Amino acid sequence: MTQTEKYIWLLNTIHRSRGRGLSLKEISDKWRDYMAKEKPLDRATFNRWKAAIELQFKVDIKCNKSGGYRYYIANPEDIEDDKVSKWLLDSVSMGTTLMGNLDIKDRILLEQIPSGLVHLAPIVAAMKSNHRLQITYRGFGSYFSSTFPISPLCVKLYKNRWYVVGQCFYREKWQEMIYGLDRIEEARVLDETFKYPEDFNAENFFEGTLGVSLYEKVKIETIRIRVEYPHAHYVKTLPIHPSQKLIVDENGEYAEFDITVRPTEEFFMEMLRGGALIEVLSPDYVVEQMKGWVNDLYNVYNRK
Repeated sequence: MTQTEKYIWLLNTIHRSRGRGLSLKEISDKWRDYMAKEKPLDRATFNRWKAAIELQFKVDIKCNKSGGYRYYIANPEDIEDDKVSKWLLDSVSMGTTLMGNLDIKDRILLEQIPSGLVHLAPIVAAMKSNHRLQITYRGFGSYFSSTFPISPLCVKLYKNRWYVVGQCFYREKWQEMIYGLDRIEEARVLDETFKYPEDFNAENFFEGTLGVSLYEKVKIETIRIRVEYPHAHYVKTLPIHPSQKLIVDENGEYAEFDITVRPTEEFFMEMLRGGALIEVLSPDYVVEQMKGWVNDLYNVYNRK
């Protein structure tokens, strides 16, 4: 177990206690139970870990002296608002949970993530230091690989695949391109640096995008969809897009949501995943496009 994993274990343990907090003895007992063979967590070690957490994750751990010297997270909203910290907390917490239960690993089923994760470390390192990368890349459908430099601007995880947005010299100018890490054969950090563009914002770059494919000519629309129950429960708890808003809830029958996205190929494919349980209601031209996709699907099976 790495030191960072220990910090995250402590942070997650205190965070789960919410406002009630935990005494040092309770934290120590949980640590001993979790690690089995480890000795209890002493105060000196706890204070070192606490200081490291405050420094690395900007999380403020306070002690309620009047309530029995119980430790709690003073700014839990910062964890919820910080997507990277929350994702890291959840991921490492899951990893440490699985590591402590390898004796039942045949009963823990996971989804396979495509290869390419090995390139994430050099890409993030290059992003942090503003160094260019040389990548060898072969896209789907290409017979040959190409090697070229990129200026890495951001990375994005979508449907268990990692992608990097990099400025590449393409068609006689530097422009943003998207590369799947599972299609990168080699990534090497170069000595050459680049200036991070002041007008680039990762969130804005993918604004209105469902997935990673960019279609600037397709304008962003507020699209209303109707989802039948019980599938609506799944859409509520795992939104189709961060912009999703619940508009109508006829509990037991259907729910209607607004999502503000570009109606691109990835959007229609996501709608098709729901089958007859999802219906696009508006705007009219998006409904007509959806009908076209459904008709094409019908023709595929009608030919057989």
